[in-house]
Amino acid sequence: MNKFVKGAFIFTGGVAGGFILCGITTIKLVIKSNTFRTAIKDKISDEVSNFLYGEKQSRRVNYRSYTNVYGYRKEQRKQIDIVLETRKDAENVIDCVNNLFRNYGVVSFSDLCDLCGLPTGFENYKIGWTDTNSISKFHITRDQHGYRLIYPEPVVLK
Repeated sequence: MNKFVKGAFIFTGGVAGGFILCGITTIKLVIKSNTFRTAIKDKISDEVSNFLYGEKQSRRVNYRSYTNVYGYRKEQRKQIDIVLETRKDAENVIDCVNNLFRNYGVVSFSDLCDLCGLPTGFENYKIGWTDTNSISKFHITRDQHGYRLIYPEPVVLK
């Protein structure tokens, strides 16, 4: 066997062995992780429940347009009720909104949600307030559940 062919076989064997060793190591790490174990446990539990009690959800795919799901039309946006436990918390949120507006000239709805500890989505970065008049309309009212933060309708940011 000539040296070139022998060298090619050795090189190819080394590369293949490296890939296999790396793959085995990665699989070991994934199997040992708690996230993987939890996912497998949940999947098995769902399958057993579906087998014993029947399927809970239909597997039918609903094809809706992107605009229907994530539309930014004014009539589709709903104002979220923001209720905080104490008046001090609500005042702190309004102070932070004022500081953000002073520093950046704009406050996104996502910023407001972050300040209140609410989950937010990517669509909330595209709406907010850009003028002093709308920022000055933020106020607090007492509610049976706490202190409600009243804010003006956000506009689409450019």
